[in-house]
Amino acid sequence: MALKPPKTADLVACSDLVLDFTIYPRSSVDATTVSQYVLALQAGEQFPPIIVDRKTKRVVDGFHRVKAYIMAHGDEAKIPVIWRDFKDETEMHRVSIAMNTRHGKTLSPFDRARCIKILVDLGVAEKDIADDLGMKPSAMLEFFTKRAAKCGKDEMVLKRTNIHLAGTKLSTKQGIGNARCSGMTQVFYVNQVINLIENDLLDPANKMLKERLSHLAGLLEDYRG
Repeated sequence: MALKPPKTADLVACSDLVLDFTIYPRSSVDATTVSQYVLALQAGEQFPPIIVDRKTKRVVDGFHRVKAYIMAHGDEAKIPVIWRDFKDETEMHRVSIAMNTRHGKTLSPFDRARCIKILVDLGVAEKDIADDLGMKPSAMLEFFTKRAAKCGKDEMVLKRTNIHLAGTKLSTKQGIGNARCSGMTQVFYVNQVINLIENDLLDPANKMLKERLSHLAGLLEDYRG
């Protein structure tokens, strides 16, 4: 998508803006990035204006910057805003994805695949999706195929935890489990538990922890057959 050149920015209070995560191309706002921006703001650095939908005041590009301004200077902090008039939700999604692809924190593979699915569901043509994400159409399709699986009648983007299931058909149970995963590798999770046990780091007073470990022990017995 061809992005419009910047216009003169207005200063707008952060409290007047809406952070709508339904149009946010990332699965979450990165706390480390926000903290770095806060330090930069406190040191007097200037950031590019954010992009906001004029009608709804929803932030289309600049979630990290808004969070940083609030943390550095409070809810009423004035942030430079460029207003845009979007014809529909699809255009809003496309601009948000395209801008987050081209600057700032790099989109994770999961978020990139998630963006592809969002635009496919919105009916955007494959070549336009590829353009928004800065990819060739063939590479984009291959990229998505390696990170998605069928779940019911729909495609589900897999967390890195379950990437080995790409191209398969998930059960409802597997789909729910995939949505709950935070995205680290399976070996990472297992190593975390092993580290806690081997190095005597478990909290003996935590009753819920003991119950979950007992449940885990039962699951491992079933897994070993």
